[in-house]
Amino acid sequence: MIISLSKIELSITFELHHSTPLSTRLWTLAKVFLKLSTFGFGGAHATIAMMNDEAVVRRNWLTSEQFTEGLAICELLPGPASTQMGIYIGYLLGGQIGALIAGFCFVIPAFFIVVFLSWVYFEFQEVAQLEAIFLGVSPVVTSIIIAFCWKLGKQAVTNYFAKAIAVCVFFLSLFYQVSLPVQLIGCGLAGLWFYYFKNQINYWNQLPNFSLLSVCLFWQLIPIEILAFFSFFTWEKAQNISLCFRLFFLELSHPILERLLIIIPPTLLIRTTPRAMLTVSTFWGWERIEDFFCPLSWFFLKAGSLVFGGAMVIIPMLKFNLVNQFHWLTTTEFVNGIAIGHLSPGPVTLTAAFVGYKIAGFLGATIATVAVFAPSFIFIMIAAPLLLKLRNNLKVSAFIQGVSPAVVGAIAAASVSLLQVTLSKSTLFESIIAGVISLATLIALLRYKTPTWVLVPCGGIIGLLGTVINNF
Repeated sequence: MIISLSKIELSITFELHHSTPLSTRLWTLAKVFLKLSTFGFGGAHATIAMMNDEAVVRRNWLTSEQFTEGLAICELLPGPASTQMGIYIGYLLGGQIGALIAGFCFVIPAFFIVVFLSWVYFEFQEVAQLEAIFLGVSPVVTSIIIAFCWKLGKQAVTNYFAKAIAVCVFFLSLFYQVSLPVQLIGCGLAGLWFYYFKNQINYWNQLPNFSLLSVCLFWQLIPIEILAFFSFFTWEKAQNISLCFRLFFLELSHPILERLLIIIPPTLLIRTTPRAMLTVSTFWGWERIEDFFCPLSWFFLKAGSLVFGGAMVIIPMLKFNLVNQFHWLTTTEFVNGIAIGHLSPGPVTLTAAFVGYKIAGFLGATIATVAVFAPSFIFIMIAAPLLLKLRNNLKVSAFIQGVSPAVVGAIAAASVSLLQVTLSKSTLFESIIAGVISLATLIALLRYKTPTWVLVPCGGIIGLLGTVINNF
């Protein structure tokens, strides 16, 4: 039985309003989420478990059913679920002000920790000891991504249609580098067709209700051979449908692009990054902030708005844009930035602060962090009354079912290139160490469920010891 959001708000707000002043509630929220941000190691699931302990077990702010309902809502939204859950709890207990306080307090301490670790990394990355530590940390992070992909795949890839989507996205991401948001939208629409409209009596008559142009984008991504092979259509029908959609798309593309050029600010269309790899900014980043303010803001707003499934799902989009397209980070820096996100408490999405620090120092880190978390605040604080209705919408559920296997394929493609860089070291001994650490991490994660916050420091210690032994 689904509890409506209005009932939850009325019951909780009524009880707390008459027993505890608002200022006391807000101060308590601030203390709790500052503590969670400072000591919340172990990733999103560990942090959510700590929130449950604080809000349900220790303080009786929410019932178990209310907490589970809120978590289901946050999992439905794009962006980091742990951050959204914190904002959601703050919203129920203190309204809009409570949501702001809970969200900021959950992010700020971990943000400063990531900025400090980023400064240490870029300031001393040539130091032999630091290189040795990241020799062990990098394979751990790569294996964490692979293990996450495996676990997510077991949940999301459950039928032949989901397998087809995952395989298509894997090859499109690995060999053709098709934009991930376009792929996710296309696969979501495919899921909408397969899981919802296909089961309706007159689903072709309902097709215009979910944007014919978006369907056209999807048909640009899926070859007709795949459609015919998986028996979605006969070969002749697949060819005819594909041809019709391609012609229709070409007819509409020019006026649509002209309108987009009017809407999008010109500064977002200018390539501000050089062909060579971007160098490290100064600490404050005043010399770059003017050139990179719009690109940083726009990119991380997209990253926080378009990626479903939590912080780890954002990795393929980050790698494709930051490493391959913009040349803001090297692949090694990208892997090490994710490692710093795992080393610090709070959400792993704070890797955005690492990226922003390299591009435009402290100011860039601040802009990237604000942009990547802004959608989470907006979704909870503005759209909260609609979320429960949205969660029970069959069309939305079908769309998410199409996106989930696409995420698996994108993460798998990113894992291949990351693993290649991780194992390609300057010496055979270092490559062997990286391979052993990577394999041991996979076993520890999948077999023994070892927390990531334990594995990352252990990898660094093994890398340091291995380097010392090799030098002898």
